[in-house]
Amino acid sequence: MRRHRRAQLARGLALLPPGAILAVDGSRNDGIDGVAKQLAAVLPLAGVLPKAHGRLVWVERPAVLPPDVDAWAVAARPAPNRDGFVTRPGLFSADGIDPGSAALAAVLPGRLSGRVADLGAGWGWLA
Repeated sequence: MRRHRRAQLARGLALLPPGAILAVDGSRNDGIDGVAKQLAAVLPLAGVLPKAHGRLVWVERPAVLPPDVDAWAVAARPAPNRDGFVTRPGLFSADGIDPGSAALAAVLPGRLSGRVADLGAGWGWLA
């Protein structure tokens, strides 16, 4: 999940013109403290506003993004997982086939017929 969050931060910064503000809001349960630390490691935080059980943090987009921000975007590009399927960070079980899906596939008939919907498919291995 960390690679996915970093990629979203990198994307947000890349879309902004220099001098614009990137604001990130979140709860402590969702990891806003970690996001703030990741941002602060590469850019000075322009502000932090605690609120209820979370925070709002923001940075100013510099004219030239630090190399670490570009590395965040590169690390989140689609790539083969341990099972050889191309996935990207942030998807359910992106690193490989999850045990629940493997167990379900083991009891399904060799070929399904009719109409099937795989909702919440993650990267779609069962589909």
